[in-house]
This record gives sequence, structure tokens and C-alpha cells, in this order.
Amino acid sequence: MKTDKINRRSFIKTASIGLTGFFVWLWYAMVGKQKQTAVKKRVVVALENQQKVFFNDDLVIIQGEQPLVLSARCPHLGCRINKLEGNNLICPCHGSSFDLKGEVLTGPAVRPLKALEYTLGSDGKQLIVDL
Repeated sequence: MKTDKINRRSFIKTASIGLTGFFVWLWYAMVGKQKQTAVKKRVVVALENQQKVFFNDDLVIIQGEQPLVLSARCPHLGCRINKLEGNNLICPCHGSSFDLKGEVLTGPAVRPLKALEYTLGSDGKQLIVDL
């Protein structure tokens, strides 16, 4: 008479694979739910009487023929960039610097600032950004 016994090693292996699969599924379910419930934030900025470069909440706005809107969050660790030295945007946390196009000049950041899409208000004097 043959009995199929499961030994300790195969039980632990099977249980580990099952638990790992469960936690991977749980992680993706939580991340997916977070993306679905993320609230969009609309920022409206008046362009009248502003400097060439100015900071507004999580935005860096560079005015020119065509405004350029960059995220004010440093891609290194997410600190808010709020300082302009000459023509360089400076992160106050670790000293990364960026040019006025958002490209990295000095690290520790290795990625450029994220350019954000915007629309102009009907009067052309307001900039509307959905974060």
C-alpha cells in the first residue's frame, strides 16, 4: 500500500510560492485602486505681471513666446524646487540644478524635470494645468 505523504520541504516550498503569489496580487490590487482613486488637481495661474520664471505650488512656469510648465518636484527625492539662481533652478534639499528647459545640470538628480501639459484660458492670460 502506497501512501502519498507530503514532506516538510515540499510543503514549505508550496506554501512560500502560494504566499508570494498572494502578496504580489494584493500589491497590484492596491496600486491599481490607488491609481483609480487619484484625485486630479486643477491649478489656474494668472500670467499677468509675473516674472519670466516663477513658482506656483508644484509648478515652475517659464514665460516666453510659449510658456513652459515644469513640475517643481525634484526627480531625485521629490523636494519642491523653489529657488532660481541666475538661469538655474535649484533644489534646496540636495543641490541638484536644472536649466530653464528642465534638463539636469548638476546632480544628484539624473532625470530632467517633468514637463507638464497645460491649456491657456480663453483670454490668454490664464494658464490651466491638471495635476
